[in-house]
Amino acid sequence: MPAPDFRPSDAPLFDNAVDLVDAPVIVKGEWTGAFERRVGRADLIAVVRVDSLSSDFVTRRSSYRLTVKVRNRLKGSSSKELVLRVGDDEPGYETVRVNEDRLLEGAFVVFLKWAADLESSEPIARWHLSPDSDAVREKIDYFLRHPMKDERTEVEVVEP
Repeated sequence: MPAPDFRPSDAPLFDNAVDLVDAPVIVKGEWTGAFERRVGRADLIAVVRVDSLSSDFVTRRSSYRLTVKVRNRLKGSSSKELVLRVGDDEPGYETVRVNEDRLLEGAFVVFLKWAADLESSEPIARWHLSPDSDAVREKIDYFLRHPMKDERTEVEVVEP
C-alpha cells in the first residue's frame, strides 16, 4: 500500500459513502469534476462485492463495517479482501444505512485512498462506492488513459 498522502481536498472525494449513479456521463457540473479527481487521486480502484455488512455499537456510537471481496483491480494493488468502515458522525453513514440490501446484492467499484490514522501506525481506508456499470467503467477507463493534471506538480515554462 502506498504511503498515505491524504489531503483535505480528498475528504469529499473519499467520503465513506455510496452513490447509485449508474451513468456518470449524464451528470454534469461539479460531480463530473469530482469523479475525475476521485479517479486521479485514488490509490486503488477495484470492482468489489460486499461479502458482509455489519453494524457495530460502541460507546453510544454506531458504525458500519463492510467486508468486500476484490474481484478486479482497475488501478493500484490490494489484498483480496478489504474492510471499509463508516461512523454515524460521517455524512456517508446514511448512504450505507438506506442501501443495506442493495449493497449486498450487486457489484460496486470502490475508490480507495489511504489516510494516516492519528491513533495507530496503520493507515485507514477512506473510500467511495459507485455501481459497477458499463458507464462507470468507461468513465474510469477514459480518466485513467487521460489523467488529470495536478496543479501542485505542474511547471510553467516561460521563455525569456
